[in-house]
Parts: sequence; structure tokens; C-alpha cells
Amino acid sequence: MRLGSESTSEIMTLLEDLDLRFPEVKFLLAFLYSRGLGVRRDRERAFTLLGEASDAGVATAQFFMGSLMESGQIPTESVFAIVQLYEKAANQGHSLAAASLGDLYERGDVVPQDMACSIKWYTLSANLGNGTAATHLGSIYENGMLVPKDESAALRWYHRAAELNDIAGNGHLSRIFHDGALGVSKDLAKGREFLKRKDELRQAEYAGQLQCLLESATHGDKVSQEILSEAYRIGALGTAANLEKAEYWSKKAREQEEMEKQVG
Repeated sequence: MRLGSESTSEIMTLLEDLDLRFPEVKFLLAFLYSRGLGVRRDRERAFTLLGEASDAGVATAQFFMGSLMESGQIPTESVFAIVQLYEKAANQGHSLAAASLGDLYERGDVVPQDMACSIKWYTLSANLGNGTAATHLGSIYENGMLVPKDESAALRWYHRAAELNDIAGNGHLSRIFHDGALGVSKDLAKGREFLKRKDELRQAEYAGQLQCLLESATHGDKVSQEILSEAYRIGALGTAANLEKAEYWSKKAREQEEMEKQVG
């Protein structure tokens, strides 16, 4: 079933048949209510279901709860509640939660700055397959960001990031081989190879983002419609500027907003 292709009543019938005893179902419903996909958007209901899924141990729900608390969208009495949620998710293998912990301890504005903890969590995230975390570790060691510089560690993490198809990681390796940095011999051919890979990954990322936006926009997501309108207006996300498509999605967003007002 493709969400958004059925009437609201049909979607509600489906939701009523779902077994809320399963926390994964609660997380799914939280997502639907938060985006208004097939149902009337209801952030309060979404947050309630998300909290219940998080309390039941769903790692992705724990990560999102932590993110929403950190951004101030869900109130919390203690910043350590954010850390605890991220830790619970990370310890279940959620790479983004581990990276978020790395970021918290590196910044030091939510919890006391602790680079040992930061590197620990970034390392876990990278080992779980997060290329962005691997690239950031490379930058930490290359630039000596509150730790001693370590060129071999930096190069190792940049290579790991490239293996994980991280765009920035490939970009760093392109620069390193072009300039002969971090103790490697200058190799323009390798530099061009990593630059080509970076560009290929960027185009693939744009294509994926565009496809996701089109899917969501087609199913009535106003935010996606607005983003598409702007992307086509300025020629972003790998698209050519197209004012006709920009106006089309802008009109769809206005219509969706009006429909949500009437339903609400």
C-alpha cells in the first residue's frame, strides 16, 4: 500500500487494525501523524506515540526523542535525558545516535566538553557505518581539534569514510593526494579519482533526495512541496531551474495548507 493513495477513512480503518501492543507500530503511527500522511497532522498525538515507542526500547524512536528534546520541540527537565536517550539508541547500534553523542561532547554546550567521550562515540558511529562520523574523526586528527594531531589516524579515517561512500571523505582524499598532504606522495591521478567519486556521490545524493521529496510531495506533504518549489525555482538538488514546476509545487503547497485548515 502506498500511503496517501487512499482516502482518509481507508487509512483510518487500516490504523485501527494495527496492534498498538507492538512498539514498532506506535513508532510508525507517530511518523504518520507527524507528517500528516494519510491522516490529519497531529503533533501532540505523534509525540505521545513516539514517547511510548521510545520507552518500549525502539532505538529509532529513542534517537528522535533525543533529537526533538535537543532542538527544544519536546520539553525536558534535564539535558541528561537527551544523553540517556541517545546512549540507549547508540548501544542498540543506532549510528546517528552515536554521532549525536559525539557532537554533544565535542560542542560542550549541552554537556561538559569531553573529547575522549566525543571520539569514543564518533568511533562507534563510524564503525556502525556512518561515513560522516568517519570524516569528522579524520578532521579532528588532521587539525588537532582539542587532541594531538595524528596524520596517520586522520588518513585512516578519511579512507574509511571514502569506503563508506561519504562525499566529504572523498573530497578530503582528493585534496590530500592533489597536495601531497598528511605524509602521502602527491598523486594527481588519485586526486582526480577521488574528486570524480565525490561528484558521482553528490549527484546520487541529489537524485535520492529529489525522489524522496517527490514521493512525499505527491502524497500531500506540504513541507516537501515547498522545498520542491524552491529547488525548481533556483535549480537546486541537481535540477535545472524550471519556473513552471516551481509554481506547480508552490500551488500544491498552498492548496495543502488550505485543506489542512479546513480539516483542522
